[in-house]
Amino acid sequence: MKISNSIFVILFLTSAIFLTSAQAQNENGGVLAQTQRNENQDLGEQVKRAFEAYRKGDYQPVIELKKSGAAIVPYLKPYQDDEDSHIRSQVIWLLRQIAEPDSVPLLAKALIDKDKNVSTDAVRVLYEFYPPSLFEDNAEVKVNLRQSVKTGNVSTLALLLLRRFPGADTIQTLKVVANKNYKSQNLAVMGFPMVKPSIAANVTLSHLGDAGGDDALSSKIKIGEQNDLEFLLKTVGIIENKKILIELFQKTITDARIIQPVIDGKYKGKGVLARMKDLTVKVFTEKLDIEFRAKNERFRRYDNATINQYEKKIKDALTKIS
Repeated sequence: MKISNSIFVILFLTSAIFLTSAQAQNENGGVLAQTQRNENQDLGEQVKRAFEAYRKGDYQPVIELKKSGAAIVPYLKPYQDDEDSHIRSQVIWLLRQIAEPDSVPLLAKALIDKDKNVSTDAVRVLYEFYPPSLFEDNAEVKVNLRQSVKTGNVSTLALLLLRRFPGADTIQTLKVVANKNYKSQNLAVMGFPMVKPSIAANVTLSHLGDAGGDDALSSKIKIGEQNDLEFLLKTVGIIENKKILIELFQKTITDARIIQPVIDGKYKGKGVLARMKDLTVKVFTEKLDIEFRAKNERFRRYDNATINQYEKKIKDALTKIS
């Protein structure tokens, strides 16, 4: 009888402890959930106040939002539909700071923004700040990027970004741009020289294996305009065709007949050619994973001995490309 009573007491105490523990967990869970709701509400209010301040000319609260990281993304969505394009641009600026999967749908929507500056900014953010793995499988980005180009956003970065979305529709979109005579674009802010959109379209076409793109690049190399050659050198990491790579290297490392721009009525041939050779060595050693060691001080180009040394290494590496 005593044993039975003891067992009963033990079972009773165990049950009581279990119930108390479960009750405590539920209470703690409820507190945590409420805390999270309060934090979310506070963050939503912070975003609202920041944009209200922005409309009045106080930009600092929006700048401060970037400290909250990806948590602010859900609260940015309403501002993508704002009538003020400057507000929509601020959304893109914030997304630049948050390279997270949750940000991609907002950037996809911005690609077809009615303001060209906003759509161009969205392209640049994807191109420069987001790893391709975050967006290259996103159907909305693919469709909207193509649509953006078709409706007039022929920025160089948009055309180069299309290489992430191979397919017949992409090829057709690029060919339309390649065959139109658009004006040259000033891309100095991104490190590119002024070139027409057609050359960027042909770089991407070549990357995607289109023979027409290869032929167009080969023709540009033979003509040898400085800006075109410099652009091709700066996008050499994208170019995969062995023939094009060899033609470009041979032209820029040895050919003194590169068409130079006229400045103050004079051709600036020697200086430009030297800079072109420097750039050629730099990009091809990077492209071909050739270890490069040379004095490369500011305002000082590589000497001829350095150029000659790496010219041979690059030539040998190019012949081994499959």
